[in-house]
Amino acid sequence: MLFPMFHSRKAGAAFLEWRIAAFFFGAVLGLAGIFLNISWLVAVALVVLLVGVALRMAPARDSGSAAQEPRTPEP
Repeated sequence: MLFPMFHSRKAGAAFLEWRIAAFFFGAVLGLAGIFLNISWLVAVALVVLLVGVALRMAPARDSGSAAQEPRTPEP
């Protein structure tokens, strides 16, 4: 119920591809590290997943709104 209050649609769409890639890459690294019993690989997976979370907090870029100012019609 409180989620929409903290969620901005524009900020959520920013870096979406990067966040998805970080999630899948971190999941694959984590599962490989668990399966192979390599602790440093699991640690790298956690860092990759935290990068994905950090991308969620990154501000969205304003795509040229300053360049497209409203113009007044000329008589």
